[in-house]
Amino acid sequence: MSFDLFLEHFKDQESAPVSRERIREVLRRHGQRDDRFEFVEFTDGSHFAVNSSFEDPDEEFTGCSFNLRHFSEAIMMFVFEVAAASDMVIFNAQGMDTPENPVLIVLDPAQIPELPELDYQPVVCASPAHLAQLLGVGFASWEAYRDRVVGNQGEHTQ
Repeated sequence: MSFDLFLEHFKDQESAPVSRERIREVLRRHGQRDDRFEFVEFTDGSHFAVNSSFEDPDEEFTGCSFNLRHFSEAIMMFVFEVAAASDMVIFNAQGMDTPENPVLIVLDPAQIPELPELDYQPVVCASPAHLAQLLGVGFASWEAYRDRVVGNQGEHTQ
């Protein structure tokens, strides 16, 4: 059970490829031991799994999903930097489509005309701290739900 974020690059209202090298640069900046993009771990102990076609050179890399089980400043910084480096938008699968808890997060208003027609209202995010605010409400609700379902009663599953 995870809190899922989906990042996707759009051009002319369709998914479009992004540079794998830009993601590798972000990985290196965050001290990742190698250029793999399957499981990202940070020095503060936080980590998450990544689903993508990043490692498959035969597939176009247009986006990825991050499966979070906990929340940290390092994770928010990384997600923000990956989205910024690749001009990707962020879909918050747990969002309520409100300004405080959006489903669709863009980092640049110029991304909005590139999006396909969607039923979600995009919210512009200005920084990693702002991203944490936008996701924090939903993450807290998800975390409480997860703890009830798996019986952790306040323990944090990693």
